Amino acid sequence: MKRLWKLSLATLLAAGLLVCAAGAAGLTRSELEIEERESGFFFQAKTNRPERKGLTLECRLDWLPEGFEQQSDQQGEYSQSVFYADQKGKRTIHFEQLSESSSILVQSREGDTLERIAVNGKPGGLIWLAEDKGKDLNLIWYDTEAESYFSMLTHGLTEEELFRAAESVDVRNKFHSPVFAETGLICDCNRGSFQPASMAKLAKTIDRDSPNQRGTRWIYSYLYQCNSCQIMLYRHVPAIPVE
Repeated sequence: MKRLWKLSLATLLAAGLLVCAAGAAGLTRSELEIEERESGFFFQAKTNRPERKGLTLECRLDWLPEGFEQQSDQQGEYSQSVFYADQKGKRTIHFEQLSESSSILVQSREGDTLERIAVNGKPGGLIWLAEDKGKDLNLIWYDTEAESYFSMLTHGLTEEELFRAAESVDVRNKFHSPVFAETGLICDCNRGSFQPASMAKLAKTIDRDSPNQRGTRWIYSYLYQCNSCQIMLYRHVPAIPVE
């Protein structure tokens, strides 16, 4: 079922997501529609494949402006949100990834403008906020391969910095697509077996073979659920880089 996400632009730090409506499934085209409505800017991806219920892969920004560091990270079944700021906290990036089964409504104010753009050939829109013209930008685009929307709500970044950071989202190109590690695992309840409960998620973990265990490595995290007692089980396997 489609979910409509609403991004409030009342203030930069108060921007949030809210499930507020549902729409029809069964779309047959592969494109991104952008509409300018009275309530705001509406983004909806239309695909010709079965609808995904969650994120198939978690992505990150591989490039940040000098002095930026990650401040917080929130994970959900349908979205993830990462907040970055410079050392003085005066320049910020709010990066979000949403599953393609969502639609997005960006609430707007009088004077906000939308420019249709592309990020690495992926369709999207750049929103200029009238309240602080030139300092607050919101870039939203849709990536068919990642099966996700991406949003970057920024304060203090130049347009060049914004697009360079957006174009660095390329985790999917670095690793083989995930598959479930195992199937048919017997549960200790002896009444059922573990079945896949969600798509695999890409994550970093400590590399215990590295000196002082300070290194990191990529893994896929798999979630299973017993079809009888409903108990959950996690399994982790190394993520193999694409050669």
